[in-house]
Amino acid sequence: MGDETQSALGCAVGSLPHDQREVLVLKIWNELTFNEIAGALEISQNTAASRYRYALANLKKSLQRMNDFLELEDNSRSCDRAQAVAVSV
Repeated sequence: MGDETQSALGCAVGSLPHDQREVLVLKIWNELTFNEIAGALEISQNTAASRYRYALANLKKSLQRMNDFLELEDNSRSCDRAQAVAVSV
């Protein structure tokens, strides 16, 4: 994974609500089951699974917004370069 991708992912994970981030970290990085997460956090398995699903959905939205922004920024730079070339001609 590239540095830019890791940075975007870290930012997106950091922006999640605490309860969603907590479950996501336990599930993905600590490789716990929903049963183990439920026991560790003293919540039901369904709540653990629900928080995980919400976390993934929020990550997807956040990363899509970041991607859209980067594409806009790239397009803007392309337009600036094209305008600079047109002016110099």
